[in-house]
Amino acid sequence: MSLSQAATEFLTGRPAGVSAVSRSAGLLTSWVENGFNCSVQRDPAGLPYMLVAERAGRGIRLTQSFTYSGGVLVGMTGDTIPTVFRAEVMGGQAPVSGDGVIGVASRAVRLHDNPAAPQSRGTLITDWSSGYSGGTNTLDTSPIVGGTTLAQINSGATTASAAANAGSQSSTMKACGFWALSSVRASGQAAAAVYMEFGSDGTFANNAFFAVSIPCDGRWHFLTSPAQVAWGTNGTFTIGTTPFTHVRMRESASLSTNTGRAVVGATDRIVLGPVYREPTARAFGYVRLDDGVADQYTPRQTLAADFIGKSGVTLAAGVAHSALSVLQAFGLKGTAYVLTRHVGDTASGFMTVAQLRELQDTYGWTIGFQSNANPLSANNLGLRLLGNIGYTLMVVGGISSVNTGTGVITAGAAHNITTTSGVAGNQGFPVTLIGSDFPVPTTGAALAVGDTLWLRNVTTTTFTAHRTEADSCNNTNVITYSSAGTAANWGYRFRGSASDSSAITSEFSTGQALMQGWGFNGWRHYAPNQGAFGLETESVLLALRAAGNLRTGSGTYGSTGITKADYTPRVAHGWIGCGPGVSLTGQFGTTPTGWMTVPSNIDTHNGGTDLEATIRTYVDDCVTRGAICGNYHHHFSTQASLKNFCVYCDQLKLRADQGLMEVGTMEDLYWALVAARVA
Repeated sequence: MSLSQAATEFLTGRPAGVSAVSRSAGLLTSWVENGFNCSVQRDPAGLPYMLVAERAGRGIRLTQSFTYSGGVLVGMTGDTIPTVFRAEVMGGQAPVSGDGVIGVASRAVRLHDNPAAPQSRGTLITDWSSGYSGGTNTLDTSPIVGGTTLAQINSGATTASAAANAGSQSSTMKACGFWALSSVRASGQAAAAVYMEFGSDGTFANNAFFAVSIPCDGRWHFLTSPAQVAWGTNGTFTIGTTPFTHVRMRESASLSTNTGRAVVGATDRIVLGPVYREPTARAFGYVRLDDGVADQYTPRQTLAADFIGKSGVTLAAGVAHSALSVLQAFGLKGTAYVLTRHVGDTASGFMTVAQLRELQDTYGWTIGFQSNANPLSANNLGLRLLGNIGYTLMVVGGISSVNTGTGVITAGAAHNITTTSGVAGNQGFPVTLIGSDFPVPTTGAALAVGDTLWLRNVTTTTFTAHRTEADSCNNTNVITYSSAGTAANWGYRFRGSASDSSAITSEFSTGQALMQGWGFNGWRHYAPNQGAFGLETESVLLALRAAGNLRTGSGTYGSTGITKADYTPRVAHGWIGCGPGVSLTGQFGTTPTGWMTVPSNIDTHNGGTDLEATIRTYVDDCVTRGAICGNYHHHFSTQASLKNFCVYCDQLKLRADQGLMEVGTMEDLYWALVAARVA
């Protein structure tokens, strides 16, 4: 039987040996085969894009993604489909065989929403002895390991909560883990935002707390807290000193307001299972490189002195290196997130399609998507500038004055304009004019509604305007004016923005289409520029079937100022909120269900400081906690920047060689998450 015939039979017929077939509109949706529960996921047009099979709580990947057109099944780059599907069994299971399906086993890489074999969920704190408050319990609790009692939040009150006695517990714990289930929300939102609180008594007047998001998918998830640096306190509670005796899960109106999420409705419920302290797992590390800049491929920077690694790798001083050459020396693979608008812009310092394909096809890298337009602002709004935030960026009346001679324009408040130039530069700040009575340029065409200008920061409240991106980045050809116009009558929007999420959707669709056209394998993996993430981007990514959202984070690691997110043990889904006082819909926003998130990043790009000790400590701390361990890096601007990158790679290799962690690309990590049913 030919491939096309087999594919047609499989997707539209009923192959031999397949039972319990379910269909929707004549199309196969789910079935049972060789003891595996199988399902095919389809887009709105009915075309399949992913096949998933699982058995005994363990997931297997049958194919990453594919297209089906004209009766022919076509795999994306990197897929091999010799018969109907090529089944790659995740988690070290035995190969699938029979009925024309051929399987290939892979090494065991596990995360831990998988009840079959976690390393450790930690020590039980409470199993909600207050009992299940939602009436008769008809829930399937078989996925839950440990504990016997449930509690439920199903009130629409201002503060809906469930509490339990925890005995006397030291607040020196590094993290906690807990089982939770949220029903599919009547609001349609993907996650519920709640507080977990640890109180020194039953009143919770003195407590430590953190925010967490629970997927609203009707499934049990084992979730974990962020590290304690992200926790807040109330009253006289001191983390590490004050013992806690009670645990409470609370959904508040104020938290929901801050997150943009709906509170529990009349038909909604959040069900809570046992709570543990100090969950652990096997760590996973990845190497991340942003923007697709040229020196990730082309050697550019030298080391000031020979690098003698603890893993046995040595790199000589005086020899130019790239990210590729360093990773090859350590036997590692990278994940590069690219700005599709700049791919091929060699004059500005970016890689070409051919170079990126070589990194992928020859060296095994994952090439992911960062942005197309790459909008930037001084307050790190990133892609959110294409939504309503950018649409209302400078409302009519927000301009205070225009200096006709210098061309300097003054705003009534901070404008957050940012421009870059230099290595991998020429990133301007484009705006579209709105209003009337614009200043009259000394030379060139008059300004009108809808015109695009490129702005350049002068101070936090002043800026100049330019007719081209290059002029704004290089501070040339500032527009001066023969008449100031009427400042109160005009303003601007970020170019291409919309009052809804349509422009964000277009941004993703454009970038993903370019990446697919170029044959980049990681087009479903997203790392937002400037770490910006909110509900408007979340909804778009869900609709476009993104595999993951990888962001930078808040806080610092150690005392050296390395930017990082507060990380979570890999035993969990990896859904974290953020530190107290930080809006969960902002830069460090929550992630939606069905999605891989990596809550830990360390900035190895830092160009002016040798951070060896801190980087090694960070990796080792992730190993100790069983965390997902990650960095972010741009270009190799200084010798210190290159050395920091070498140190990070060295420590990953050292601990991987010792069998203490797994190291791979974001694609590797994603399928490990899928195998453990946490993505």
